[in-house]
Amino acid sequence: MRNWNFHIATLLFVMSITFSLLSQSPFMLETGADRILKLVWILPFSFLMLTTPQSFLSNRLFPFYAFIIMMVLYAGFCQVLTGNQYFTPDIYNIFISLIITLASYNYWLHYGNYTVMRNICIMIVCGILLSAELYLNFLQNADLSSKSYAYEDKNSIGQILLCCIFLPFMFYKPNNKNIQRVIWISSVFIFIVIVMLRSRATFISALFIIYYLFAHLSSKKTKRWMVALFLLASIIILVNANLYELIINGIILGGRDTTDINSLSSNRLLAFSIAFKLIPQHLWIGSGNYYVDCLPLNILTEFGVIGLTLFAVFVIHLIYQVRKHKDESKLALTSYILLIAFLLNGLFEAYPPFGPGVKCFSLWMLYGFLLSRYNEKGEIANNSTTK
Repeated sequence: MRNWNFHIATLLFVMSITFSLLSQSPFMLETGADRILKLVWILPFSFLMLTTPQSFLSNRLFPFYAFIIMMVLYAGFCQVLTGNQYFTPDIYNIFISLIITLASYNYWLHYGNYTVMRNICIMIVCGILLSAELYLNFLQNADLSSKSYAYEDKNSIGQILLCCIFLPFMFYKPNNKNIQRVIWISSVFIFIVIVMLRSRATFISALFIIYYLFAHLSSKKTKRWMVALFLLASIIILVNANLYELIINGIILGGRDTTDINSLSSNRLLAFSIAFKLIPQHLWIGSGNYYVDCLPLNILTEFGVIGLTLFAVFVIHLIYQVRKHKDESKLALTSYILLIAFLLNGLFEAYPPFGPGVKCFSLWMLYGFLLSRYNEKGEIANNSTTK
């Protein structure tokens, strides 16, 4: 019976990963099918709830339960008090993140091992499919120096594609050299598509991941080579007018007017100024549903100082949990890098690391896996297979 449960749970889990990625396909977004695919995490969650219900009562999950309960109660109280809409997409995103964490926690607790992590190679396959669709339909004839973007939903898909490179790099190490070459070529192709999307928020996340991996994990020889290559590439770009125009002005600056800070920030400064006018009017409990492309500012505007405090306490708790074991567990290390990358992304987007939708599922999946490896003292279990 356990073998059947394992196979069913694994199938549902791989389906959830696959459908979460494919939900970001332009075709799925245009047809509205993404709304159905995003619900797929309910399947492993429900199956594990039926087969292992006692595991959902673990005290390791209590901080997440407490956070969402307090946020829901707080939103309900503020909505009754003011009449404004406080059940915003932020609440929905936090709830989806909880579902993914719970499913991942219980799956790994009962069926997880490092071999199971090889299934994460499906992310490379989905990343290639998404990248090919984007390139063929939007990017192959795109003007990379234009102020207009070839694909408007570039930030979410850019972050998804970044995870399609990063997670297999950390967890999937095939012995076959031909498979290794295919993965490297695929990763390069996906990265080129990310660059062509020109999502500057994704660039910042990618730069952090690359910096952290080389600064903390690489040998001194590798670091020296990377620094030398970076300096050489920088010099070539600076002395070549065409490359400078394409890479600096076109890709990095997005074709924006460098003399206009508001334009350079994709009109974020204007949105920030409006938010700063609203905040003093509703300082403590916020003004309800609002959108501005900066997570802390968005939370402060919507939920006020009290809501931002609740949010900050939980995020600090997250950072502490994944950081304290990052030197002894690859799972903790990957979760830490991904959490910081998404938080950096959240400085330029409204919803990361919780959303929008299942965009950040990779983080909450790994966090659920990691929680299941803690013993009662909050230490990584000695039999952890993720080291």
